[in-house]
Amino acid sequence: MTVFEYLMVMTSIVLAVALTQLLRGMTEVWRSQHRYWPQLSWAIVLSVVTVQIWWAFWDLHQVEEWTAYGFVTILCFPVLIYLATAILMPQRQAIDTDWREYFVAQRRDFLVLLAIFAIASMLLSWALLDLPLSHPYRLWQASMALLVLSGIFLTGERYHYWLPWIFLAVLIASQVLFRSRPGAFLAT
Repeated sequence: MTVFEYLMVMTSIVLAVALTQLLRGMTEVWRSQHRYWPQLSWAIVLSVVTVQIWWAFWDLHQVEEWTAYGFVTILCFPVLIYLATAILMPQRQAIDTDWREYFVAQRRDFLVLLAIFAIASMLLSWALLDLPLSHPYRLWQASMALLVLSGIFLTGERYHYWLPWIFLAVLIASQVLFRSRPGAFLAT
């Protein structure tokens, strides 16, 4: 087993726990009479992001020398996604939970974690993979960060119905262009 494989076990476990909580939470919200579509939409987006992180971490196999600092750095990404998941889909809510009220109360904390994640993503490939900040993928990453930041400051309900879908469209477009196969990101 290589050092990379060893380190990816822990990140994979955290990502799997986050995905499990998302799927469980989506089921709970779906069964509720008071479901709230922006919350379910963000759960779908986080599910895609969780799988995308796991896929993107393949690029890290090129890191030749791992340190504790490097490991803690990459572990922060699954942890941030798990924390966002835990805020979006908390453990065991009452069947009559008003999910709109819950989401509106938690929206800022949830989006702050996603903003930190989006900004940190830009820095990770620069710090660990020596990918220049001028790489074309940065435009897509910056777009996602700005979308999430806009959701922190704009509170209109209609905007929050569309925000997760716009974010997802940008994410999918960036993945098709830059991450359609392992290592493609580094080849551009």
